[in-house]
This record gives sequence, structure tokens and C-alpha cells, in this order.
Amino acid sequence: MAISVHVLLVYSLADQKLLRREEFDHVTEAMKAYVQAEREHLKTNDVEIVLIGADSQATIETTHSSYFRGDVTVGSLDLDKLLVS
Repeated sequence: MAISVHVLLVYSLADQKLLRREEFDHVTEAMKAYVQAEREHLKTNDVEIVLIGADSQATIETTHSSYFRGDVTVGSLDLDKLLVS
């Protein structure tokens, strides 16, 4: 699997929602954004900041679906319906 997309996610644990989702083509840009997000939320205990690399956005939405509940449909699959089943 070649990494072709890097996605920065900032997720509020308290609100259980995605605060920020940003896609990058180059790892250097992604890392800079990650460091900046960490600085912005340095004193915030209820925020998760993750940087994920994968072959596609769909892969990230599938493997990290907990960040996208209620927000994302992957192809014809509704992730919320899959999680309830």
C-alpha cells in the first residue's frame, strides 16, 4: 500500500464530533499542520489530534470510522447503519 493521502483530524471527545478535517498530498505539509494543531490545543484535554496516511480517503474513513460517525458515507455504505447492526 502506497501512501497517497495524509489527513489531519481534530476530534472533540466532549462533543463527539470532528472539529477539523484537512487533506494533504505531501507529508511535510501534513506534519506542519499537525504540529500547529497540537500547539493550538496544547491545554485542551478533550481533543484528539491525529495524522493518518493511507492509500485513499475511503480507507481512512473505514479504518478510523469512529471519527466520522454521522458525518461520512463511504461509497454506498452508511457507516452509522453498519455500526448499529
